[in-house]
Amino acid sequence: MKRIYFTVLVCCLTICVAAQGNDEPHFIDDGILFTRSNIVVPIKPLTMLGNDSLANSVQDYYHISEELERVIIVTSWRYDNHREYETAIYNFDGILLNNTEKITGQFEIIILDDAKRILFAQHALLINASDSYLYDENGKLIKKIVHDAENRRTGHSENENYIWFVSFKMRAANKGDVLKYPSVPFVPYNHVMMFASSNGDLVKDINIESGGTVPIDINGLKIQVELPEPDIPG
Repeated sequence: MKRIYFTVLVCCLTICVAAQGNDEPHFIDDGILFTRSNIVVPIKPLTMLGNDSLANSVQDYYHISEELERVIIVTSWRYDNHREYETAIYNFDGILLNNTEKITGQFEIIILDDAKRILFAQHALLINASDSYLYDENGKLIKKIVHDAENRRTGHSENENYIWFVSFKMRAANKGDVLKYPSVPFVPYNHVMMFASSNGDLVKDINIESGGTVPIDINGLKIQVELPEPDIPG
């Protein structure tokens, strides 16, 4: 499994090129060279756009997955308070398998090699976005997953069969509750939504008033979920 933030794709992934085999795609001066077919797909550097464009800039990022034999190229358009992303997925022969539709927000890419899934997990802070996108290894959309806005954490089970999203919520304090903030009469908690990576279906919706490693039961299987310390939303 690889967790990749868009902002670190280039600096992290170019370091890994030297370790790849000779017939695997690799980054050259201005693109990805598919060695098997001698095809070069350009990678756009950061480009500032003029006044005739609503976007401020555009830039390509890429990831080479040896396990899936896929090259993932993400084009990102940056606006004042959000971004738009479009993804092209190639096999190692340089054949374009799919171009995804544009999606909006701020995403973390989670690649589940064993499950053959690619998850664009929403972590939007400046817009109210509650949608993440689950694709197969060829870029086919399996499901648009709807979860809470202000997603605080995304994770997956060790066997990659389950993925989850964690957000902060709160309830009215009861007598005897210890308040996190004395002036706020509410108790924060983690709202955890768990989904099957096979089809994106919701399998568990649970509230947990603690942080740290918490076991959650899914059909008799104990899934260890790392949770943040709950806080007041916002």
